Amino acid sequence: MGTRVCTRRDLVLLAVAAVCVGLLLFQWGRSHPQVHQAGVRCLSAPGVIQCDLPDDDWTISIPRDVAWTDAHSERHEDGRPDCLPPTGMSRDRSVRVWWTEVEAEGTRWRQVVMVGCDDSAGE
Repeated sequence: MGTRVCTRRDLVLLAVAAVCVGLLLFQWGRSHPQVHQAGVRCLSAPGVIQCDLPDDDWTISIPRDVAWTDAHSERHEDGRPDCLPPTGMSRDRSVRVWWTEVEAEGTRWRQVVMVGCDDSAGE
C-alpha cells in the first residue's frame, strides 16, 4: 500500500469545510446568548428596581414589566414581580435574576430577562 498525499483539491475542500463550520458555530452563538443566574439583593422603589450582582461591581436594573415566578413557582409573563413592591426599601432576602450581557453601538449592559420570587432564591 502506498502513502496518500493530500492534493490541492483536498486542502481547498478542508478549508471550505472549516470556514462553513466556523460560520455555523458563529451563527449559533449569536442566536443562543448565554444566560446567567444570580441571587441578588435589590432596592425597589416606585420608579426603579436596582440590584447588585454579587460577584462583580455591576448594578443592574430590573424592568418593571418582566417575566417572573411567584412564591408558589407560578410563572407570570409580565408585570412587576410581587417580591419587589415599590416600597423604597431594600429587600432583606435574595431574589433570583436571570440576565444576559448585551452590547449595542459600543455600549454594554446586563439585561435582566426573568426574576424568581420563590424561596429558593438564596440557594
